[in-house]
Amino acid sequence: MNGKVSASDPWPCILKRLLTSTSASECSASLNASHRLTVREAANDRQRHSRDVHDGTRRSACVVNVLDRLSERTVAVSWRDSTSCHYNDQIWRVGIARQPGRCAVTGVRIQPGEAIYRPIPTLPAPVNAQAMILASAISRVQAEV
Repeated sequence: MNGKVSASDPWPCILKRLLTSTSASECSASLNASHRLTVREAANDRQRHSRDVHDGTRRSACVVNVLDRLSERTVAVSWRDSTSCHYNDQIWRVGIARQPGRCAVTGVRIQPGEAIYRPIPTLPAPVNAQAMILASAISRVQAEV
């Protein structure tokens, strides 16, 4: 861009009108409301990303739906987390838990050695690569459908 403003450019006029039509008290109130919102969002973010003292797994506000059983060992999952990612048709494969965690569907604790489903490894790794769903939860969801 050349930085020149043409006579037909409406933006300088629009900006001037916006600046002159907004009083200082309105700006101050808006900034205070914005600050309160930022503080509230930060508190929510800390709570959302808090760690469980017992097993260290991240809790988040995500919505997980088991869409379909693709084979004996794989399922299609919809994973929506407004804070980090959205996978509409992610493939998960059965395996054995290597570390403690929580089931993304039920919230039940998972112990090492339990049968679980997890996202198949891809490059780059999905944001939810460490997530787990108990195999028994998949069976229950499939039975309900």
